[in-house]
Amino acid sequence: MSTLNSRLQLSILNRKKDKNLAEKGFTLIELMITIVIVGVLSATALPQFLGVKEKSEATARIGEFIGLAQECSSSIKMDGPWPDTYSANLKAKGIDKDCHGTTAKTSAPTVDINYTGEVIPADLAGTVSCGPDIKLAEGKKCNIKVQFLDGNMKFSEV
Repeated sequence: MSTLNSRLQLSILNRKKDKNLAEKGFTLIELMITIVIVGVLSATALPQFLGVKEKSEATARIGEFIGLAQECSSSIKMDGPWPDTYSANLKAKGIDKDCHGTTAKTSAPTVDINYTGEVIPADLAGTVSCGPDIKLAEGKKCNIKVQFLDGNMKFSEV
């Protein structure tokens, strides 16, 4: 009876083992629920990531022009030194006037440094800043004006 009993136990163990191997893995319901959860998460997160590249590029260009305006402003306040490549750098960036020029301070009251890149598209309106507290509207550009008499900077939207 002991051999029969041991064969029966062995047979039962083999069946349980086969069932466990067959039951490993995910069911269709579990996979569908996972897909729905991932879909909902991506649908809520995706709009936040759209336009991030364009916004960062527009902000970087404006930041570059603010840096040039600050350089111009500090050069005016210190009455030089004027770098040899300053005019070439400004013109390469799309700025139409030299920072120091060749005229006397009294005859040139302002130096306009204009951000001349693309206008702000509708999807970036209100998210890109010009200067400390101006949020650019759709179709607008950032204008930075440096006063030649005292080197002060003024930010406006054009």
